[in-house]
Amino acid sequence: MVLLELDPTPPKQKAKPKQTVMRASAGATITTSPAIAAGLPTEGEIVAGSAAGDSAERAAPIFVWVLLGFLFVLHLNFAVRHSFPVPYWDESGYIPYVVGAQPVTFGWLWSQANEHRIPVPRLLYLAVARISGLDARLMNSATVSLLAITACILVVGLRRLQGRTTYVHAFVPLLLLNPAHYSNTVWPNQIGFVLPTCLMCYAILVLAERGEGMGRYLALGPVAFLACMCGANSLPLALALSPMLFWIAVRDFRVGVRWRGFAQLICAASICLYTGLYFVHLKRDTPQMRPWRLSEAIIESVKAVSMSLGPSAETLWPYAAITIVALLIVCTILLIVAILRHPADRLSASGLLLALIGSVGVAVGIGFGRTVLGRGAGFAPRYATLVTPILFAVFIAFTRFGSAAIRRFVQVALFTSMCLVFSMNGVRSTLETDELLADGKVLEREVSQHVSIAQLAAEHGDRWMFRPDIFADNMRLLLNAKTGIYGRYPPDIHRDALSLLSENTEVKGPSTSGQMVRLEDFGLPKGIGLIAHAPHRSSLIIDRHAQSVHFGFGILPGNQSAGVDFRVSLRMPDGSSNVLWSRTLDPVGIPSDAGIKEADIVLTESVKRGSRLVFDTAARPGRDNFACWSFWTAVRVH
Repeated sequence: MVLLELDPTPPKQKAKPKQTVMRASAGATITTSPAIAAGLPTEGEIVAGSAAGDSAERAAPIFVWVLLGFLFVLHLNFAVRHSFPVPYWDESGYIPYVVGAQPVTFGWLWSQANEHRIPVPRLLYLAVARISGLDARLMNSATVSLLAITACILVVGLRRLQGRTTYVHAFVPLLLLNPAHYSNTVWPNQIGFVLPTCLMCYAILVLAERGEGMGRYLALGPVAFLACMCGANSLPLALALSPMLFWIAVRDFRVGVRWRGFAQLICAASICLYTGLYFVHLKRDTPQMRPWRLSEAIIESVKAVSMSLGPSAETLWPYAAITIVALLIVCTILLIVAILRHPADRLSASGLLLALIGSVGVAVGIGFGRTVLGRGAGFAPRYATLVTPILFAVFIAFTRFGSAAIRRFVQVALFTSMCLVFSMNGVRSTLETDELLADGKVLEREVSQHVSIAQLAAEHGDRWMFRPDIFADNMRLLLNAKTGIYGRYPPDIHRDALSLLSENTEVKGPSTSGQMVRLEDFGLPKGIGLIAHAPHRSSLIIDRHAQSVHFGFGILPGNQSAGVDFRVSLRMPDGSSNVLWSRTLDPVGIPSDAGIKEADIVLTESVKRGSRLVFDTAARPGRDNFACWSFWTAVRVH
């Protein structure tokens, strides 16, 4: 604090202009003229200003954490309200593994997903899907929570790095919980995009840590190796950090911490080995909408770099791209200068430079790999999440190595930029999914009304799961497992048994067999029937305690059938089965067999959950199945 003291003129001497003596806290005395002193603050004003500054700084952590919490709730609400009702496109391939219809093997985990090998995201997806019952709302909540947790870790890390939390540290929640990520947080499959981004941002923070010794880098190796197993999205960044890991391992060996050196060495070698194996028998299956050209690939790469601001970068093209590229150049120069002039910080500066190169490498990979998709491929909203580490690396580099003035300028500039594009990103990100979500609401309503899967597949199949037949097969898996959308709207075995039989057709007879019809259209009493033209087989799973089953059966009038054998069996979970009931109808030979017949079966206490009631129709032995238009009706389990 600076103290001001007036030195009065001695008596008996000619009055002279009064001078102001400023005594600093170190004891130095500075004399100035009254004119200058008149413009200086008083001691009280200085104390008051200092208190106001301290109060403002104390409010900074509150501002940052409240904003983080607000953005988390906002993003979570959006992701839950806009979740897809059923797995979408690539995600549909997970369904057989989620419900247990296919075993989870190493071969499947390693198999390609487009040009990616994504064993870690696949395992994570399966875990979250099984825990949540394949409910996209809960799965998207997990994705948003991952972003929020990462933001919390980074804010705490920035506080350690800079010594305190400042207002501009709100850049972190604005970056990670930005609407730019909406197109990824409403689709559970995109956890494969979010996870490596979170890992890489944490790795960048670790690289910037201050302190003595190499222990602060211990988490870097496992994080980088985990990230590289998330697909080509994070492979460039993980590979760029491998030299850093080798360097850290050597330093650990020199100081005698061999176990830590071996750990980093193993991680570095594993990343290199994994990268080599990644490309063995790798096939490219990207649709080629235009010829590949270097100039166009570079332009798409720059577009992808600018997407670190979010989808608003397309609106701000090319100005946003020029600004970010210029910032990257300045940041690179800053880190090179730090490497050359500050030997004590050389390791951190080198690591941040490699991380910056790797982050930009992801954008270059997008541009070079996706340019054949057409003009503007680099502006796909889903890529905003992948290139998020670019701006975070810049923010951290200037925080760690920039002078006070430059650091403050860049931090404020990045914080302000994310504030300005916030709403623009929200609008741009939702445009891609609005039409799909509208169709999803129709699909969800129809499922809640127990519309048949065949009809759902015809109306929605090609939009959600490539083709109607794939959609129908996957929806039947969900129905049988009563998970996903059928976990929210489960069919009632007591009320909807006939529709469940229709969906669980195992052997389909000719023509319209397996379809639901109105019996009154055939001159029979009112009701719904399931056509089961022999030979036909369908089953009904018993997922709760059942004592008996009632059903109707018959042959549609006007058919010169040689007769049909009807049979109901019980198939146990282990695959064994026994016949519970059977009867033959021959309306041509026995007129009393015409019309609808009914039967009841009493089930024993030994019937286990997971068993199936199997309904079979077959032509009589030695007869053909011509005109065997048999049907089931009024199936009810009690």
